[in-house]
Amino acid sequence: EEQTESRRLLQGQEEERLRDANRAGTTSIAQDVNIQVEKGKDLELTEQFDALRREHTVTLQELQRAHEQEKLLLAESHHRTQAALQETIQTLNSQLKSFQERMKRVEESLLSTDYKKHIQVQG
Repeated sequence: EEQTESRRLLQGQEEERLRDANRAGTTSIAQDVNIQVEKGKDLELTEQFDALRREHTVTLQELQRAHEQEKLLLAESHHRTQAALQETIQTLNSQLKSFQERMKRVEESLLSTDYKKHIQVQG
């Protein structure tokens, strides 16, 4: 009976050691799986980050091209408007000069007419 009990005790201890080893193995496997999952997540996140960076770079280049194009269009528009305004200024200056010359002739004509009338009245 003592031997049987001793065997049962040894068998129980052996089973406990096996359970502990099994738990340790399971824990180790779980840790390995977790590590692999984390590595997979890191790789996936790195790939997503790289894809987003490429997309950002492309978008930035497109925006820069659009900005440069808009700058060129605005510069051209500015130069055309400036040229049109300069032409308008020249036209108005020419009209003003013509008007001033006519006014001078009218004044001279009026003075001449007044002088002639004055001479007739005095004469």
